[in-house]
Amino acid sequence: MPNTVRQILIVDDSQDIRNLIKVCLENQGYTCHTADGAEAVLAVLRDEVVDLALLDIIMPGMTGISLFK
Repeated sequence: MPNTVRQILIVDDSQDIRNLIKVCLENQGYTCHTADGAEAVLAVLRDEVVDLALLDIIMPGMTGISLFK
């Protein structure tokens, strides 16, 4: 991994899934941010620049595909 810590955004409506992915990635040296839906994603992106977003496809409200667009 390069010297720069990469920022990853994890978006899933399941808190258990978000936490599991976050722990796994942080153990590999990544900095992780989490969100449970579209509004939370926008709040994170107002304050952070992320290198990668992992989006759940099926979520209540806006789907991961719609959010990606």
